[in-house]
Amino acid sequence: MLLIAEGIFVDFHLFKEVQHLKGRTMKLMVIRYIPFQWILFLCFCFYTVNYSLKKMLLCTSLNITVDNGSPECITALENHLLQYKNDPSFSILHALKNRFPFLTELFVTRVLGNKLFVDAVVPQPYAIINNQYALSDNGCLFACNYIDSETILKTRHCTIQNNGLLEKPPYLIELLKKTDATLFENASLTIQNRDTAILYSKIHPHYLIVFSPENGCTTPSFNTALSLLKENFTLKKTSKQTPRYIADLRFEKQIVLYQESEMI
Repeated sequence: MLLIAEGIFVDFHLFKEVQHLKGRTMKLMVIRYIPFQWILFLCFCFYTVNYSLKKMLLCTSLNITVDNGSPECITALENHLLQYKNDPSFSILHALKNRFPFLTELFVTRVLGNKLFVDAVVPQPYAIINNQYALSDNGCLFACNYIDSETILKTRHCTIQNNGLLEKPPYLIELLKKTDATLFENASLTIQNRDTAILYSKIHPHYLIVFSPENGCTTPSFNTALSLLKENFTLKKTSKQTPRYIADLRFEKQIVLYQESEMI
């Protein structure tokens, strides 16, 4: 074992036995002196190697590619990378996964010449929530402005009025998948709570279909309820507003029809 301090080189493997006055034998470490210039030279070598390594990791060019991502998403990645871009690739990858957990197929590559490449994919969202959030198939909720506008237009929209459901994205995606995806083409969905969800017909906005999110709603059930509303209610426009007519599917083996808050 070697120790260098203040120009002294100590070798703990070399000992010299001396005879103690009382006849006991003790070992003394042999101390060798080296010039202080050599210590300065070793420190200089260490500094030079450390500086060279840091210079190799220094990022002078950053290239980010995000499939399905918006310009806002790329800007957010660039801003977040400012504090990590000179770190090793695995550290950058870990930092990005923590900050943007919704990104898939995330790759970080450092190329000689101080170039850093980041490639990622924004997953196709299952639904746009409250025109603010995107919900992915794996139950991840993130800001919808990270998605390009064309993808948002092609994605089903729904309204969630219960903040508790927004705090549980995996459970929310389970509820949405219980309702036929084709229904979003002809109706808009609002989930008020775990017991009540409403489908608003896009063609007949005054006809509402109420059902339980836990049970979901199928296309045949929706069409049957809508037909019953058309048969039993004729839209009458009053001086104030047209009343809304509701078909409630939450009852077992029956559909209850009523107008506004008055059940018939």
